[in-house]
Amino acid sequence: MPRTSIPDNPALGGSRWNTFPAAGTTLTAREFFAATEPLLQGIIDDNALTSADGEVLEGQILATLALGSRETSLPLFLGPDSAPAARELGAQAETIGQELASWATEALERLLTDPVPLPAGPLVVRSHC
Repeated sequence: MPRTSIPDNPALGGSRWNTFPAAGTTLTAREFFAATEPLLQGIIDDNALTSADGEVLEGQILATLALGSRETSLPLFLGPDSAPAARELGAQAETIGQELASWATEALERLLTDPVPLPAGPLVVRSHC
């Protein structure tokens, strides 16, 4: 699949629906995360946030990405009798979740002090339906 590059200032907001690449293209996790940072900026702006608890954000993301917690989005219960492939998947998912949570915490801290300008104006979120 062809790779795409994310513009330095993704134009989200205003009357635009999105700026993600066409179907059939791929993004790395980091590219996808960078492209969605304006959504976090929109939340910061809409709520006039000047500070936030990064530890709470990181904890909530880790809970959502955990494998067997109440808040999990990927229920995979691992134990000593689990198949080796399940244990390997679990270890990879935990590592990925920790990385995503750290990216979100870093982005929150950065965007609170150095906002990303939204070139199309205030962020407007709407549904195609």
